[in-house]
Amino acid sequence: MASSVHGCSAFLALLLITLSVLSMSNVCM
Repeated sequence: MASSVHGCSAFLALLLITLSVLSMSNVCM
């Protein structure tokens, strides 16, 4: 249970990082 929750939170963190990087690249362009 704990491992699955940790994986889910890690996945959400990765998704947030990807979105922020994409938005920053859009602003730079």
